[in-house]
Amino acid sequence: MRDNGWKSLLIEGWAFVAVAAMAFVGGLLIGDLGGSTKTETVYVASSSNEGEEAEAPEPIGEATGAEEENGAEGGESEKEGAANSPGAQIFTSNGCGTCHTLAAAGSTGETGPNLNEFLAPDDTTEAVEEMIVDPNSELAEGYPPNLMPKNYGQAFSKTEVHQLAEYLVATTPAKPNPESKGASGAAAKGAGEALHLAASATQLAFDTKELTSKAGKVTIEFENPAAIEHDVAIEQNGKEIAKTELISEGKTSVTTELKPGTYTFLCTVPGHAAAGMEGTLVVK
Repeated sequence: MRDNGWKSLLIEGWAFVAVAAMAFVGGLLIGDLGGSTKTETVYVASSSNEGEEAEAPEPIGEATGAEEENGAEGGESEKEGAANSPGAQIFTSNGCGTCHTLAAAGSTGETGPNLNEFLAPDDTTEAVEEMIVDPNSELAEGYPPNLMPKNYGQAFSKTEVHQLAEYLVATTPAKPNPESKGASGAAAKGAGEALHLAASATQLAFDTKELTSKAGKVTIEFENPAAIEHDVAIEQNGKEIAKTELISEGKTSVTTELKPGTYTFLCTVPGHAAAGMEGTLVVK
């Protein structure tokens, strides 16, 4: 009986040791597995962070797109004097800069007047449009009539004329202010006056030898009832300032900016001034 008791105790002891060993090994395995889970968890967290970083630029890209869209809309709302405006393209593509100086276009032409100096704050968009389609409607001092082509009214559409005028107004001292317009819709530089002059129907003579005007934008409205052609030029000290076109049995006019002083008006057809077609224009 005692032997059987020892055997039973021995078996129970070994069983206990075996269970303890299994528990120990199981604990090690569980610990390793727990460590692997922790490592995997860290790895997954790292992958998640990388995913977030990869997705992060998307909002930046959206913001950039919005900024570009806003920039495009802002560019469309800028003045026509911007370098990429239709008016600027018309000015460049038609060679306007070869004849005119315009700082905004980087042009230095000298055939026609310097637009930065000729166009003044009291020139409106409408007035500039008129100058484009009818270049003799207002002449710069020192530049003769018919210097600029007179077919732009046909070569350009009304929209193109308006776009070009807006560009010039936006890039020169001219202002798009309707309050500065005169009764005719054109700009009125200073006070100025509209003067009337007629040629004789039967003689080489004007109907007056003297004209008087206030300084500023001076217009001479000329009528020639004769079949022979006449014109009217304004000169000072032998230098021609402005001139009408040659006409017969019709009417024309010339407008120019004049400072106070004494000027001569005359017909430039050879021999006509010497025959009596000249007079004095006093600007006060």
